[in-house]
Amino acid sequence: MNVTLIESISYRNKCAGSCSVKSTLESCWVVLTQRLCPTKLQGRVGTYRTACTKGMTTHEKYRLQLLADILKKVPWLVTIARFFWRLRQPRFTVGVVGVVFNAHDEVLLVEHVFHPQKPWGLPGGWVDKNEPPATAVIREFAEELGIVITIQQLLLVDLAHRHHLDVAYLCRQETGIKTLSNELLNHGWFDTGSLPKLQRFHRKAIAHGLEAQQKMSEVV
Repeated sequence: MNVTLIESISYRNKCAGSCSVKSTLESCWVVLTQRLCPTKLQGRVGTYRTACTKGMTTHEKYRLQLLADILKKVPWLVTIARFFWRLRQPRFTVGVVGVVFNAHDEVLLVEHVFHPQKPWGLPGGWVDKNEPPATAVIREFAEELGIVITIQQLLLVDLAHRHHLDVAYLCRQETGIKTLSNELLNHGWFDTGSLPKLQRFHRKAIAHGLEAQQKMSEVV
């Protein structure tokens, strides 16, 4: 049964082009509920029976609860999901940010929707497959704020955790801010002496940016 289950999950991921742990786990959930709902889940409370029927997209919390219960009973599914996910990933995932100062040495920050604990941070995002990091940060500024930037220099590369690199560039703003993406709530220019709560890497990048700005002004 285990071999057939793994083959079913692998086939679903291959067809769907799954590229995340979440989607792989969802594939596991589909296979398991199809196998378990007719037998082992019979007689459970109505919420679980509802979750096993079509139209469960309107009851996502029940689906997630069921998935959580299944993973508690067969925790090795998480290991399988991670295995399939890692097969489709590079050795490292890479994130990029850009440090931009205005004429008053204020730094440009954006407020992110999906960072509830520390919503403010430097503009940036993920590097796409086969995309140079410098190209990625230019793209992210255009997508998030609708502005054109030029790269001045590489500031910092840091290993955030085992499989993730963060890269920061000092950038120059060439055009005004035209829009905000649907991932952002706001943007603003902040004095570097009174910054909001930021991720450690963002603070380090801003500090390196200030040093680079000072050296560049001394040369001029």
